[in-house]
Amino acid sequence: MGNWIKSGFKEMYTPASFNKDPPLKPWKTALYPLKGVTFFFTHPSLWAIIVCPVFVTIIIAIIATIVVFAGLLYPQYLFIVDYIVDIDWLAWIMAIILCIIEILFTIAMAILVFFEGTKRRIYKQVFRLHDMPVRKSAQTYGAPIEYHWNYRRDDDCCWCWICTDSRETFRDCCCFCLNPVIYWKYFFYKILALVVFLISLPLNLIPIVGTIFFCVVNGTIMAWRLQFGYFTDKEIPPPVSSYIFMRRLPEYISFGTVCMLLDFIPVLNILLIYTNVVSSALWVVEMEREGIYDTIDPLEEMAPPDDHSLLLLD
Repeated sequence: MGNWIKSGFKEMYTPASFNKDPPLKPWKTALYPLKGVTFFFTHPSLWAIIVCPVFVTIIIAIIATIVVFAGLLYPQYLFIVDYIVDIDWLAWIMAIILCIIEILFTIAMAILVFFEGTKRRIYKQVFRLHDMPVRKSAQTYGAPIEYHWNYRRDDDCCWCWICTDSRETFRDCCCFCLNPVIYWKYFFYKILALVVFLISLPLNLIPIVGTIFFCVVNGTIMAWRLQFGYFTDKEIPPPVSSYIFMRRLPEYISFGTVCMLLDFIPVLNILLIYTNVVSSALWVVEMEREGIYDTIDPLEEMAPPDDHSLLLLD
């Protein structure tokens, strides 16, 4: 039992040393969310990237509203009256609440489908604007391999984005269902973030202090998750990325907390979700410029990164 736990821990967390280990600067990373907002508004090439997914999400929301209220409201009312409660006005209220939940669920699914692809395109564009390549890490000391981001032909076509993001989301779901052993790390990270979010949600009932603590916890995890694609392209294994997260935890806390606090701004929070990605990309550009993770030396024996386990993090 002890060996099994130890083995499982190594699969999720592996200490390592890097060729550079700059001092922690949480005050600096706390400014990146604000820099991201400024950078976004001063670079129109980033605007086009978010217009398409936002526009499509709005269309889906409108269609979902019409379909749900026109096709499901009355049947749900009849079901509630027949099987749950026979009070007419209460049944209508419950039916309307169910419709609103169904619409919100549809919108959330649309955002999930398009967000990962949008994040990837934002990262690529920020790196392109800085003319910055990503150097693959050399496992144990050696010369890092330098390469530029791979640009797809459909990266400049809005409607191609829709097809690509839908296809890749479907592929990711199928990959996990067909071979969960390979993709369990990715799935674990996603579930962990969701569980932490749900558990910490009641903290918002505590004025000011509870909301700040909620932002600290969930913002820290979000800041780490936004860099998964970079770790993948850098060929940094998930266990080492967990070590990086713990090693530079104050920076992730400061960055994520500010991002979450900005997300509480009404209306603008729809846009700030994407400027947070820009902020994360600016932070990663700085890390890549300094070459912090160009060389990795695991402190414990570790298997080479599994391309399959990293595939979904892109």
